[in-house]
Amino acid sequence: MDTRRCLRCHKLLRADAHRCSLCGYVFLQTPERRSSKATNGSRRSATASFPSNPPASPHRAGHYSGLHPEDQPYQSSFMPILRPSAITRRLVEQDSGEALEPIAVSSTPPQQLHEAEREQTPKRYVASPIPTLSPMPQRSTSVLSPMHTPLPLVEVESPQLVPESTLHEQITAPLPVHAHLTGKPQPRGRIARVLFIASILSFLVASSILTYLVVFAGTGKPVHPSANVAHPGNQQGQPAAPQLQLSAPLIDFGTVNVQNTITLTNAGGQQVNWQAGVDSNSSWLAISPAFGTFSKKETATVTVNRNNLAPQTYTGSIYFFQQGTNNPLKLTVTMSVTTLSATVTASPPPIPTVGPSPLPAMAISTDTLTFNAIQGNNPAQQAFTLSNPGNAPLHWAITGDKNATTLLSISPKSGTVASGSSVPISVTPNVHTATAGVINATLIIQDTDPGTVLKSQQVAVKITISNQALINVSTTNIVCNLSSTTTSSTKQLQITNSGSATLNWTLSQPLPAWISVDTLSGTLLPGYIAFLNVACNNTGFQAGTHTSYTLVVSDIDPQTPVIPQNVQVTLTVT
Repeated sequence: MDTRRCLRCHKLLRADAHRCSLCGYVFLQTPERRSSKATNGSRRSATASFPSNPPASPHRAGHYSGLHPEDQPYQSSFMPILRPSAITRRLVEQDSGEALEPIAVSSTPPQQLHEAEREQTPKRYVASPIPTLSPMPQRSTSVLSPMHTPLPLVEVESPQLVPESTLHEQITAPLPVHAHLTGKPQPRGRIARVLFIASILSFLVASSILTYLVVFAGTGKPVHPSANVAHPGNQQGQPAAPQLQLSAPLIDFGTVNVQNTITLTNAGGQQVNWQAGVDSNSSWLAISPAFGTFSKKETATVTVNRNNLAPQTYTGSIYFFQQGTNNPLKLTVTMSVTTLSATVTASPPPIPTVGPSPLPAMAISTDTLTFNAIQGNNPAQQAFTLSNPGNAPLHWAITGDKNATTLLSISPKSGTVASGSSVPISVTPNVHTATAGVINATLIIQDTDPGTVLKSQQVAVKITISNQALINVSTTNIVCNLSSTTTSSTKQLQITNSGSATLNWTLSQPLPAWISVDTLSGTLLPGYIAFLNVACNNTGFQAGTHTSYTLVVSDIDPQTPVIPQNVQVTLTVT
C-alpha cells in the first residue's frame, strides 16, 4: 500500500488522504496526467505520488495503515509564536544520521517552496538541541546555574490551498528548555530549605530560653520588694481591724480664735468609716466634714460662732463614731466670750510722710465650706474670717449666685475692716425643704470702693443632703435622787426620728440592776416619737452612794450612718 506522511506532524497516512487526521493539514492535490501503455496494450492515466516509506510498526499485517497507535512514530503539539526575522538551525537527518548544513528561512513564496520540495524525496527531520553553556558561577556559591538550551526547528511552509490554511503555515520551535550538566548536583533549593528550617528552630530555642529567664528564673523570690514587708494583722495573716484615734482630746479656742483643726488617724489596718456629731446643747459648735473614709489619716475643721452669745466660758462636745463599734471618741471644745470696751488714749498728732497712697488688701481664711445635712434638717453653721493686711480701711460686701442668695444665711453681709484687722463671717444653710442630693453655691467678697483695683475673693459652698434617719433625745441627763424612804424613781425619755427615713432603734444592753426601761427597742417613722420610762432603784446601795451609767440610743441597721445619742443616768442615794 502506498503511504504518505504529513508535512506538519509527520503522521503516516494513506497516499490518497486529502487531510491529516491528527493536525488537519490539507495536502495539495496537483495531479499529473501521463500516458502509458499497459502490458496488455491498454492506455491508462496514472497520478504521481510520493514513494511509500517502510511501515513504522510490525503490526502492518492485519491493520489499516495509519490507524494503529504504534503506526504513529512521532506526534507533537504546536504553539504559535512570533516568527523571528531570520533563524538558523542545525538539523540532523534522522534517516541517515548525517548533519545538515545550517539553513535560513527565506521569504520565498510557499508555492515555490512546495514545488521544489515535491521534486525531492521527503525526509524526516527532528530538532537537535545545541546546549549553550552559561557562564561559570562563583566559587563561593558552589552551585551550577541552569543552562538555557534553545531547541531549533526548521519552519516548513505548505502551499496555500484555501484562505484558512494560512493559520497552519508555520511550525515553530517550543520555548527554550533548561539543561543541566549531567552528573553535577544542584543543591540550591535543598540548601535554602535546610537554612529556612534551621532559622525557625533557632528562633524557637531562643524564645524558650528568654521566656524561662523572664518568667521562671525568679521562682521562689519575691516579685516586689514590698512582698517581704510584714503587715500588721493576726497570726493567720489577716489585716488588722481599723481603729480610729484623735490627735487631741481637747481644743481651746480662747477668746479670739474661731477655727481649728483636728487630725483623725487609723491605728489599725484597712479603712476607717467615721462620722462625727455635735451634742445638741452646743449650737455654736460645728465640724466639717462630718463623715468620711480614710486609710491613714484625715483632717477635720472645727469652728465656733460667738455671735449673740452672752459673755462666759462655753464647753461643748463632738463625738466621733467608727463604723462597726459602739464606743465613740469624745472631743471637748472650750471657748470664752468677753465684752469689748472702748479705750480712749491721747496720742501725738500724726507726722506727715511722703510715699505711696495707702491701699487696702483682702484675705480669707478658707475658700471652701462643706456642709452635711439630713433631709428635712439644716446643718450647723460654719464661719470663715475676712482680714485686711493692707494699710487702708477695707469696705467690703458679699454677693453670690442664685443658690447662695436663696439657701444661705450670711452674717454679716457687708462692713468695714480696719487695716491689720479681721472679721468672722458665719454661713448657715437653709435647706430643710430640699430633697436628698448635692447643692453647690458660690460667695463673692469684693471691695465696694469706687474705682478700686482690689481683686475680689470667692468661697465655694457645698451642701450634701442625705436621706436617712436622725436620732434626737429629749434630754441627755437623767438624775435619780433616792433615800431610805424613797427607793425608786421614774423619769421619762423621748426618742424622736428627725430624719427622712425609718429608724430602727435600740438601747445599749445589758442594763445595770438599778436601771430598768419599759421599752428596749422599736421602730419610728420620720417625725414620730417614742416615749420611754426609765426607772431607778437603790436596792443594794448604801447611803452616800453615787453612780452613773451612759444609756446609748443607736440604729440597729447594718452599716448605718445614723449618729447614736447618749443619755447619762445618775443615781444618788442619801
